Amino acid sequence: MTKKMTGTAAHPRTYLGLEARGSASLRRPGISRNFSGVIGFINVALSGSLTEASRRLGVSSPSLSKSIARLESQLNVRLLERSNRKIALTAEGTIFFEECFPAVNHIIRVAGDLTETTAIPAGHLRVACSPSFGRLYVIGMLPSFCATFPGIQIDLDLNDLSLDPGRNGIDVGIRYGEVSKGDFVARRLCDSGLVVCASPSYLIEHGTPLTIDDLRQHRLILHRRADSGRPVEWLFYQNGEAVKRRFDGYIVANDLDLIQQAALSGCGLAQLDSKQAGKHIERGELVPVLAGLAPRGGGYFICYRNSPRTPPRVKAFVDFLLDHLAGYRNV
Repeated sequence: MTKKMTGTAAHPRTYLGLEARGSASLRRPGISRNFSGVIGFINVALSGSLTEASRRLGVSSPSLSKSIARLESQLNVRLLERSNRKIALTAEGTIFFEECFPAVNHIIRVAGDLTETTAIPAGHLRVACSPSFGRLYVIGMLPSFCATFPGIQIDLDLNDLSLDPGRNGIDVGIRYGEVSKGDFVARRLCDSGLVVCASPSYLIEHGTPLTIDDLRQHRLILHRRADSGRPVEWLFYQNGEAVKRRFDGYIVANDLDLIQQAALSGCGLAQLDSKQAGKHIERGELVPVLAGLAPRGGGYFICYRNSPRTPPRVKAFVDFLLDHLAGYRNV
């Protein structure tokens, strides 16, 4: 929390540590003369694309390229490796990004908190969630949300990483399962269970598992974790407690839609989101097994920074999605 200065306030030069040194550090070439170049560089580093960074900043690609080139000239170091196919950070660029990003991100957020008003939510909003959640829940609410809040620009980051709000430019993160304590607010969006299922043709050919251990004799379709590269453990509820089991996969993939399609095609058993698999179960295209061992209490949580001044654009998105998913509290 920022404290108000009372009495005789120190001059800003004192807080910057410049009182004894004069303004020499502010006259140094580089960042102090080309802060826009730093902002441009950071956006290119985050997006991996000059075109995408230009779009986010609302400037032309040639203008952004010149700004970054000017920064490199002032620093006398190459920050980016450019080719026709991609842009990559140099070793020096990586160091510069890692050192500068936290400070620049903080400055931008403080400026945003000071200038935003509660009347009209607006600005850039970056939302991180899994691809399956984005397709199941978010896409359907975007048309009405964008019509209600035309001043908010949505940037959806669809991946299976658990990204904390406030890091990597993430404003809102959506996660499944337990949420560890952190410097953010976590609100339950909706309940959602997990169901082990397979196609009728697979069960006719390979039989139906009756216990957790029976699964080891079956062809299992597993989801690979994005952070570790390992298959996700399957969750069960047995003898009054939650149980995790690790299996070898007949098929392992990093996309839940592909996993579901493989199960529908008769490739094996998969543990899927009950909402994702529900319509296929109703139509008889997938058959649930081990229903008595299904995990309990699962659900999705929406997370955002714990701040006394939650940006209006964040509050607008959170409240809108909560209302949109009100009918999915129990699925």
